[in-house]
Amino acid sequence: MRPASTVIIAAFSQSPKFNYKILMVQRSLQSSFMPGVFVFPGGVVETADSDKTWEKLVDQKLSEEDKWKIGGIREVFEETNILIAKPKGTPFESIPLAEMAEWRKKVHQDAKQFPEFCAHYNFVLQPSSLTHWSSWITPIQEKKRFDTKFYLAVLPDIPAHTSHDPLETAAHVWVTPQEALDQHEKGKFGLAPPTWFTLLEFLNLHTLDELNQRAQQRQKGPVPTYTPNINFSSKKDGFITFEGDEHHPLPEDVSTQQQTTIFTPNAQSSQTIPLASSQKLDKKNEGKRNRIIVNGSLKDFTTWRYKYEVFPQIPPSKL
Repeated sequence: MRPASTVIIAAFSQSPKFNYKILMVQRSLQSSFMPGVFVFPGGVVETADSDKTWEKLVDQKLSEEDKWKIGGIREVFEETNILIAKPKGTPFESIPLAEMAEWRKKVHQDAKQFPEFCAHYNFVLQPSSLTHWSSWITPIQEKKRFDTKFYLAVLPDIPAHTSHDPLETAAHVWVTPQEALDQHEKGKFGLAPPTWFTLLEFLNLHTLDELNQRAQQRQKGPVPTYTPNINFSSKKDGFITFEGDEHHPLPEDVSTQQQTTIFTPNAQSSQTIPLASSQKLDKKNEGKRNRIIVNGSLKDFTTWRYKYEVFPQIPPSKL
């Protein structure tokens, strides 16, 4: 299982219900996996992301987790032209776009070029500004599997120089969680299940302060780890289960010491529960639901529509 990183970038932008918008990129239509869907920037963590070179190029003492953070920052730079760093010399915005495009291309081709880029312009990367929001383990049915950490990064405003990478993406957009979910429901905004679920988690967090508070709360106990399991009985429609569902087994390579969080459908409240420790179905979960209902064609992920279902409802005394 390979490490991967996703960065949810939220920037101040006043709207009727939210005071922030989230950056999303559309996967290339030529992509081999989920072409055309909108996701948060991110990708695979490379060996170069944990190189000792970074010790002099970051704003904190390096830890094991920082390879995920550095990898996420690198992917954000490649895909969106946003650099989560502070300059000691030349301001990022003053670098000519053509020059920046050349560096993005170099970094895309070789991750070792990223520390070279930062050293060249005297940028100090800021992994400390990323807060671990959740982790997603690729379903056991998939051949290529990833341990993906989702991070939250908050910006004071939307960078004017934001631009998507035409090599990996087809477009980018800044949207509120509500706008993204509404457009998805109308069939105009394809979303991958983890992206949809994360937007659902944000739906009742209307300000950046609320978003930051929720992120900090998650740091106190094990950050939610989701181990979805795919259940499709046909080439169209099915469901994706989570821990606590009667049809959900747990991948053997996920630590039994971890915990997960069950969210109510409106994402206003949650309950943290231990993960199961066996591949076998737990008889105690008979009749229980914790799943995403999926409607759409397996041949076209942009057609997928979702509904979250949890039963029985979490008692208020347990929230």
